[in-house]
Amino acid sequence: MEMPTLNELSAEQADVLALPFDKNFLITGPPRPGKSVIAMYRLARILQSKGITGTTGGRAVSESDEARLITYNRLLTNYMQSCLSDSKLNVPSEYASTYHSYFQ
Repeated sequence: MEMPTLNELSAEQADVLALPFDKNFLITGPPRPGKSVIAMYRLARILQSKGITGTTGGRAVSESDEARLITYNRLLTNYMQSCLSDSKLNVPSEYASTYHSYFQ
């Protein structure tokens, strides 16, 4: 599955993407409406505002990093890691991990 571009997002997805970063939000919905896609775009915007793009140059992503995508299963993590390193987002893939690997 390919990562949609910003122009391909629905109006609802664009609204969620535009939410402020200084507050917490809970985004819910049935499978496949694009919650993970929006989470990846929001992560990219947060990290890019901090000057973090591309790869980490072999450096481990530390627990002090302010933004992470944590999933329950490896399949979704692998998809997110693939999308994050795509040129649309240009974010180090290490910023997505499973719950189990993050808390090891």
